[in-house]
Amino acid sequence: MGTGQFVPEGAVYVECDTNLAGGESLIRQFVLGKRWFWKEFGTDSKMAWLPDTFGFSGALPQIMKGCRVPYFATQKLLRCDPECEQFPYNLFWWEGIDGTRILSHIYKKNNAVFTSGALRERWEKDRNQKQDIDVFMFPFGYGDGGGGPTELMVETAGRCRDLEGAPRCRMESPAAFFERLDQDKVRNVYYGELYLAWHRGTYTAQAGIKRGVRKAEYALREAEYLAGLLRLVGSTEGEEEVLQKLKELWEILLVQEFHDILPGTSIERVNREAESALGQVERESRLLAGELLGRLAKGRALFNSLSWERSYRGLKLPACGYLKLREEVAETGEAPERQSDGLADTVAKGIAFSNAFYCVRMDGQGRITSLKDGASGYEYAGEPLNQWRLYRDVNVDYDAWELGRMYEQVPEKLEGSCTFRAIRHSDGGVTAVVERQEEHFTARQRIHLAPDSPRIDFETEIDWQERHRVLKVDFPTTVYTKEVLQEIQFGYIRRPTHKSRQYEQDLYETCHHKYAVLTDGENGFAVLNDCKYGLSAQDSRLSLTLLRAPVIPDMTADLGMQRFTYSILPFSGPFVHSRVTEEAYECNVTVTASVLERAGQEPERAGQEPEGAGQEPEGAGQGRGNAGPGVTQEAVSFFRLEGGHALLETCKPAFDRRGGVVLRVYETKGCGGETTLLVPGSVRRVYACNMLEEVQQELELEEGKVRLGFHAFEIKTVLLELSGP
Repeated sequence: MGTGQFVPEGAVYVECDTNLAGGESLIRQFVLGKRWFWKEFGTDSKMAWLPDTFGFSGALPQIMKGCRVPYFATQKLLRCDPECEQFPYNLFWWEGIDGTRILSHIYKKNNAVFTSGALRERWEKDRNQKQDIDVFMFPFGYGDGGGGPTELMVETAGRCRDLEGAPRCRMESPAAFFERLDQDKVRNVYYGELYLAWHRGTYTAQAGIKRGVRKAEYALREAEYLAGLLRLVGSTEGEEEVLQKLKELWEILLVQEFHDILPGTSIERVNREAESALGQVERESRLLAGELLGRLAKGRALFNSLSWERSYRGLKLPACGYLKLREEVAETGEAPERQSDGLADTVAKGIAFSNAFYCVRMDGQGRITSLKDGASGYEYAGEPLNQWRLYRDVNVDYDAWELGRMYEQVPEKLEGSCTFRAIRHSDGGVTAVVERQEEHFTARQRIHLAPDSPRIDFETEIDWQERHRVLKVDFPTTVYTKEVLQEIQFGYIRRPTHKSRQYEQDLYETCHHKYAVLTDGENGFAVLNDCKYGLSAQDSRLSLTLLRAPVIPDMTADLGMQRFTYSILPFSGPFVHSRVTEEAYECNVTVTASVLERAGQEPERAGQEPEGAGQEPEGAGQGRGNAGPGVTQEAVSFFRLEGGHALLETCKPAFDRRGGVVLRVYETKGCGGETTLLVPGSVRRVYACNMLEEVQQELELEEGKVRLGFHAFEIKTVLLELSGP
C-alpha cells in the first residue's frame, strides 16, 4: 500500500448487476463497498470499476454521486453485438434520469498482453470516439480469473513510455487517470441508461434466483424498517443483535447480486447455492420483521410500510404504521380470517365481470377479449389480452446470456388442453381458474377480479420442462403511443416502441422492474409484476417475458415449478395522476403480521407463505375478503408524506449514530415539486445527508413537519436525530 504497487479501487461490495438489483441494493453495494475499502485498506474509493456488468441503469449516476463516487469505467459497452448500433463515446459525461452527471470512460480491451504493437493497436482500433479525445485507458494483464500483469509486461510498459511510433503512455491508477483529465474538455453528454445491446436473455434466465432476489429485497426492507421504528420509539433492547443480523443478511443478499449470479449465467452449483441463500434472507428477514413488530406494537398487529393507507382483507392499514388487533384475537394466534371463498364454482366458457373501474369479458382460455373503462367506456383490448406465446430460443453462443432478435420468427404452437372455471366470492369478486396441459409444461392460473380494485391479478404456477424455449405473455392494447414508461430503480425510463432506426431495433428486449406503462395522456395501460424483469414493447403491445430454458452453463436451468404473479391496471387520465406506482408496490410489498414470543416457546409465526412470518396469504389483495371481528381502533402511523409524488422507500437505523434513524425518500413520477414529511414528536433535529449518511445541512423542523423540495426522480436521504431519554 505504501508504495502504490497495489491499488484498491472499485467502490462496490461485489461487481454487481445494475439492471436487475433493486434501488436500495445498489446504494448498499456502494455504501458497504466503500466502508469495506476504508476498513481494510484505509482508502476512500472514488471509481465504479465494473468491467463485465451487462449494462448500466440510468439511476446509477445519482447513486454514485450520493455515495461520493465521481468516476465510472467499463469495457462492456464496446463489446456488443456487431450488428447493433455502436456506442459513440469513450470519454463523456453520463447523465442519469434525474440529471446527475458522472465523468465516465469506456475502454475496449482488458485481459490483454502488453506489447508495443498492442499499445498502438488499442489506440488505433479501440476508439469509437475520434474527436475531443487525446487520452485512453488500457488495462492490461491476465484478469477475469486472476493473475494481473507479469514482470515482462511491466518492463515493456516502462520502455514504451516515450517510444517512437507508439502512443505515449504512463502507468498509473484508474482513479489518477480520471483526476488528471481536464474535465472542461470532456464535452460529450450521454443521457439515460447505458444499454448493452447484448446478453438480453439475462433479464429472464434462472427465474428462481430473480424471484428470490425480489422477495429477499422486500422482506429485508420490512425488517430494517421496523428496526428503525423501534429506535424511533426508544426501544433499543437487543438492538446490537438485530443490527448484526441485518448486516449479515445484507451481505448475503449483495453477494447474490453479483453480475453472473443474479443475471442467471452461473453453473448449477452456484445457482442452487444462490437460491438457498436468498431463501434464507427472505425467511430470516420475515421472521425478524414479525418479531420486531411484536415488540413495537406490544401485541398482535398488522404493519403497512408503504407511504399511503392500504386496504388489506377488509381492513384499512395506516400509512407507515400498524393496526393493533384485539387481545382476544391475539390469543388465538390468528390474524383476521377472510370470509369463505366460493359461493359458486362453475365450469364455463368464459365470464363477464364489472366493478367501478372496468368491465371485462374473458374467454375459456383466460384471455381478456374486452376490457372497457368503467367511466368512459374506452376499450383497452386491441386483441385478446393475456395471450401466451411460446417461441424457440436457440443461441449459437452464450446460451443463458442471449435472447436472439429472431425468436419471434420461430413461434411454437400452444395446442394443449385447457380448462376454465369461475369461483364467485361473497364480497362480489370473482376468481377465474385456468389450467393448461402443454407438451412440455403444465400451468395453473388464478385470475383475480376484485370488486373494489382497479387491478386484475394473474397468479400463476407453471411446471416448466421446456428446452431452448421462451414463454411470453402479450397485451396488445389500443393505447396509441410510441414510447413505453418502464420502471427502473428510483424512477422510470422512457423507451421507444417503434423500430425507426437501428438503435430502436436493438431495444427488442429490455429490463424493467415492477411496472411498464403505455399512455396517450388520457388513456393508460400498465403491466405489473412481482418478480419478472424482461419485457418487449412494440407499438401498442406489451409482452412480458415469463420463462426461458437455456442449457449452458446450467443444464437444469428453470426446470420445475415456477410461481409468479403479474397484473394489469387500466387507468384514465395522465400517468402522473394514476395509481400505477402504488399498485406496483402493493404487488410486491407484503403486509407484515407480528410474531409474539411466549415464555418457554419458540416464537410464533404468523401469516405464512405457506409457512413464513409476515407473508401475505394467497389471494389477499386490495380490498379482498373481510376481516371479521376483532380489530381495535388503535392505528399508529409514524410518517406521512403530503403533496408531490414522493415515496418513502427506506427506513433504517443510522450506521454510525446511535440515536439516529435514516429515511430514503424519492420522487416517483419525474415531476419537480414539494413534499411535506411529517415525523413523530421524538424527532429533535432533521438533517439532509448523502447516501453514506454524512450530514450536509440541517433542515427546518416545525411542529413535526419538514418541507422537502424535489426535482424529477431525486433521491433524498434524511437523518432523524432523536430526543434524549
